[in-house]
Amino acid sequence: MSPIRFDLLKEIFVALLWVALAVGTGILSIGAAEKQHHGTVLSVDYDLLHLTDGNDLITVDEIKDKILSVFEFDLVGLEIEYLDIQYVEKVLKDEAFIVEADAYLDRHNVLHIDLKQRTPILRVMDFQGNNYYVDAEGVELPLSENFTARVPVITGVPMTHDDFDSGKTQLCQVYRLIRYVRNDPFLNAWLEEVHVPREGEMVLIGNIGKFPVIIGDAQELEEKFNKLKVFFQRGQEEVNWNKLESIDLRFATQVVTKRKQ
Repeated sequence: MSPIRFDLLKEIFVALLWVALAVGTGILSIGAAEKQHHGTVLSVDYDLLHLTDGNDLITVDEIKDKILSVFEFDLVGLEIEYLDIQYVEKVLKDEAFIVEADAYLDRHNVLHIDLKQRTPILRVMDFQGNNYYVDAEGVELPLSENFTARVPVITGVPMTHDDFDSGKTQLCQVYRLIRYVRNDPFLNAWLEEVHVPREGEMVLIGNIGKFPVIIGDAQELEEKFNKLKVFFQRGQEEVNWNKLESIDLRFATQVVTKRKQ
């Protein structure tokens, strides 16, 4: 037999061997899937990702109660052929505090439910009684019975979440400002309250001196806050914070301070 023909037969044999292995693996996979398809859910494992400070707006027990209220049982013992994974995820995503829900079944017939909570970044408490959170994506959240988020409080004129997507409301201005502040460690640690008087221009109150900082609208935030940080850095040895009545950042090239009489 010539070397060329021997090599050709060898290649054919190897190819047939790979085909046989693939077919065998496919049969085993189909058999395992068929076996699981006719099984039942043996248990449900919930994994709730905590907020960055370790707290939770919603608890696993509350999530289990939601499952019970919709499905009338905890899904343990449910025949897998009747398990609608996408519907389970939809039910959980409908919860106000849940932003992501991922459900999947492992080879041991354990149903895993991984959940991520929304992150509040501000709380509205205006004089008309509106009281709610807004999360990092601009979604309105109710207050939680389990945890009070330590976020800047927004006070002053009525501030509903209506027409938020328009980008033109006063709440949109505040939201844009808070998003900026959260990316600056100093400002994020300093800011405690944003007050919006009837005139509409935002006034900030932080944890240094408790004097108001008039910032106006949410335009040119980088320039305004840079001036404020420079003022804090240079003025801490020259200015008695307790004698300041207000700081005004609305002017382009200067920080205007008003001292108590």
